[in-house]
Amino acid sequence: MDESRTIIVDNGAYSIKTEIAEKDEPMHIPNCIMKAKAERKRLFIGNQIDECRDCSGLYYLLPCERGYITKWEVQKPIWDQVFNKTLFPVIDKNILMTQPLFNFKSIQDCIDEIFLRNMKFPQCIDVILQT
Repeated sequence: MDESRTIIVDNGAYSIKTEIAEKDEPMHIPNCIMKAKAERKRLFIGNQIDECRDCSGLYYLLPCERGYITKWEVQKPIWDQVFNKTLFPVIDKNILMTQPLFNFKSIQDCIDEIFLRNMKFPQCIDVILQT
């Protein structure tokens, strides 16, 4: 596998750690959608929270419960934000994604479908983490 063409993703319950394989330090992106009291009509996805003017009253939508993705309607926009053209151009990149040890087959299938069919990654490799 060509390291310059591979994006490594650790999709945690509270943060996503991601970077191209040949780099040393990953980016840490909040794995949530936030809504501020002061800006009711705008949603802040992932690292867009830096654009929020008043962070005193934030509401969080988290996609994971007990380490497993349960809210796909929250997780999909976060991945769209992370893997858009500004952070990682998807063109000809493979993705290596960590998975919990006892992850459900249905969750793995949904992840593969999103990355391969919807986001057009050429290859999605699942790595099981043992803790």
